[in-house]
Amino acid sequence: MPRSAPTHCGSCGVELTDENANRRAGSTSFRSRCKKCASTNRRAVHDRAEQNQRLFVDRIVCDICKQPERSKRNGVVRLLNKDHDHSTGEWRGLLCSRCNMAIGLLADNVALLKSAIEYLENPPGLVLIDDEPPESRQSWRKTAWYRGKPHD
Repeated sequence: MPRSAPTHCGSCGVELTDENANRRAGSTSFRSRCKKCASTNRRAVHDRAEQNQRLFVDRIVCDICKQPERSKRNGVVRLLNKDHDHSTGEWRGLLCSRCNMAIGLLADNVALLKSAIEYLENPPGLVLIDDEPPESRQSWRKTAWYRGKPHD
């Protein structure tokens, strides 16, 4: 089927023709890259995947907790996560799912992480107004004991 309008490869800029265009499997539409660039990209992706696999095999513990990955997907232990700085894209290290999620939830914010450490080391606790918590759970939630120190 002839091309309706000439387009150019998104990678190298060569004009795409029926001969050099990379067609989608089972479709009459074409991809945005020529066959040569698509092939080069597939090889590069494969090479990166191979490098990553070697990296993961060599380093099997998390850079934060020094433990191997424990979470599973479909019954198989997951690979460590490749952590990166979200502002620069620079690679930082390999993290287990728990540590990766923890720093992600803290939005890579060092001040927030320091505050969390301070909280864990010196928890403020609840200010006890009554000696003992109430017996029933519902009344317990409504008391000053549960809410902490009342505001002036």
